[in-house]
Amino acid sequence: MKYFICRLGGFIIGIPADQTEHIAPAARTQENISERENGKTYISVPALMRQTDLSAPHALMLKAKTPPPDSGQIVLLTPKIIIDLEIQDEKISRLPGVFAGVYSFFSGACFTEDGLNLILLINPQKLQEKYND
Repeated sequence: MKYFICRLGGFIIGIPADQTEHIAPAARTQENISERENGKTYISVPALMRQTDLSAPHALMLKAKTPPPDSGQIVLLTPKIIIDLEIQDEKISRLPGVFAGVYSFFSGACFTEDGLNLILLINPQKLQEKYND
């Protein structure tokens, strides 16, 4: 599966491309994790991860859970997308139970090809469930 890869502080996150309708420039800073505006819910990944730099140059419009969307469009505000990367399912590991609470929106993790960096994979459906109700 293809993922959009972003660097966020000292770690890397991946967002599944197949759950994204399209990407747009955002140039937005949002202190709250979730804000509703014009029928859309904006979820800030930097705020979600408690980063000090809250700038988000990219907005990923997520596909609706069920057509038509019940509560409007979900827009995921992200750090700069540095690359899109194909990650094979067998390379993705489940996360330890400690992630089940606050960080339950991660679906798994894998290492980069060089084995030096961990990529945490976001599950957009979990974010939609939590912040679009």
